Amino acid sequence: MEKTKPFQAASMVQGQPVIVYGASVFGELAYYALAELGITPDYFCDRARTGTYFGVEIIHPEKLDQLSGANIIIASCDYFDEIRVQLMGQGCHNLFDMRSLLSMELPKDRMTERAKAMYAYAQVYDDVAEHQGMLNFHRLQFVVTERCSLRCRDCMHLMQYYKKPQDIDLDASCRQFDHLLSLVDNVSELRVLGGEPFMNKDVYQVLDHYAASSKIETITVYTNGTIVPNERNLKSLQNKKIIVNISDYRHNQERIRNVIAKFEECHVKYFLRQYDSWQDCGDISERGYTKEQKEQLFMNCFERGCYTFYKGQLHRCPRSVHAMNLGAMPDVKDDYVDFSDETLSDDVLTKQLHKLRAKTWIEACNYCSGPDIWSQSVTPAIQAKQPLAYVNQYKN
Repeated sequence: MEKTKPFQAASMVQGQPVIVYGASVFGELAYYALAELGITPDYFCDRARTGTYFGVEIIHPEKLDQLSGANIIIASCDYFDEIRVQLMGQGCHNLFDMRSLLSMELPKDRMTERAKAMYAYAQVYDDVAEHQGMLNFHRLQFVVTERCSLRCRDCMHLMQYYKKPQDIDLDASCRQFDHLLSLVDNVSELRVLGGEPFMNKDVYQVLDHYAASSKIETITVYTNGTIVPNERNLKSLQNKKIIVNISDYRHNQERIRNVIAKFEECHVKYFLRQYDSWQDCGDISERGYTKEQKEQLFMNCFERGCYTFYKGQLHRCPRSVHAMNLGAMPDVKDDYVDFSDETLSDDVLTKQLHKLRAKTWIEACNYCSGPDIWSQSVTPAIQAKQPLAYVNQYKN
């Protein structure tokens, strides 16, 4: 199947419009990069947005049937292949990726915080474009603990509901994740997280093991910056393949300064991201959505490409993982691939992986208000005094 090529002004088809497919964070980066080249896109294209973006009209993908000769830049990382296949099905063949645009020096002082974060991880987009058409995961989360040093009321990963959180059995999880790796072509970014990952003093086992994997391009450890890692974990964090993403919720800045000072001393790569808002997913009660409502929620969800590996299971959504584990929703086996089931053959597991990737909704959507990046924002990291109550009706 035809692949995209890195965008170059000289490669454009003259007389045809320039369209940036993706009116979100990568669309923002594409806009700034094109501006550096003296180019203003004629349109943005997006399935979930209307109106304008940076003053440029946003069109729906259906309109591309009439613009099949346009120069189209795919400004999405999570859904790169999905968009590429869709565009080719509509007869669009002048398809470009952003690899060359992301290598440019862009004006960080004008970027949103999300755009700065994605610009810092430009190599992940590069890797996705390089492996297009393959069984590649853009971002894959590896949960190492349910424990957290904070109890954020609106945590979409549902840590606020755990009364007795536990560390994950890393030996078993690594063995099962190795099985997953044996069946895929590539993982662009492995995200190691919890909870708070440094609550698990042995997280170095995961870092060391997967930093040595040729199938994993980069590893990001996501922390709230409240814990200075122990010396053994700090040693592992010095690997050039690893970067630590520190979430700054404004109220934990003193502890963050201590963490950063240690990282500077030990030459650990890190990225500090400040959060002004979160998306409100609501509680984990059943909503009673129709299939069409769940599909719409899933389509607009910025986490629908966020595969999460937890206790041997690969889920499409971090909320799904923990809602099932807590018993707040039923155990829907069709919504994950279970690598802890040693009776399943590689052929069966591979078919299940493709089926999981092709899903247009999951049952967890019925227990969520939808983390749409354009709405439902709440103040980040509001602390609950005790674990939140929920109805445990599906787990003994």
